[in-house]
Amino acid sequence: MLGDMDIKERIANIKKILPYCSHWSNEVMIVDEELGRFFSKFFTEDDRFETPEHNHTYVKIWEDYTGYGCDPQDYQEIRISYRYHYDRSDGEDWVSYHFEEPIKYKYDFLEPKVKIKFEEIPDRIWKIIQDQLYENAIENVNKELESAKKSFEYWQEKKNSFDKKLKLYEEVGENDE
Repeated sequence: MLGDMDIKERIANIKKILPYCSHWSNEVMIVDEELGRFFSKFFTEDDRFETPEHNHTYVKIWEDYTGYGCDPQDYQEIRISYRYHYDRSDGEDWVSYHFEEPIKYKYDFLEPKVKIKFEEIPDRIWKIIQDQLYENAIENVNKELESAKKSFEYWQEKKNSFDKKLKLYEEVGENDE
């Protein structure tokens, strides 16, 4: 993959990759040991953030198309989430943080209070995120392509079967006369 690059280029790559990833709704969970250690320390040592209770943090990267009262329309932003509490009896609690991006919210109460600067996270971490998302996207696109091929083959066979039956009925109709 790519080596050190400008942070804007790295974030632009991540935004381009995200729509191709496999995800439920709009989030992709990244499980990586180095990321876990970095973000666990990052979110634990800064009072701005909800402190995770474990020393290994799994992160989710979100893509968000400003459906929450933001201008300009269709502006794509990314967020980061992590699980800060887990209890088998009542489930798990996740928290999300926005990054500082040139985005204006229509309503002040929607403006996130805590924002992370992209530069607060070193390029080596962004590179891991980019590479993980890239691998996820390639796997997802190939899986969806394979599924589409199988669906096409299934329906091609159905059409052939249907056409054969139609010819059969035409032949029977001709012999009846």
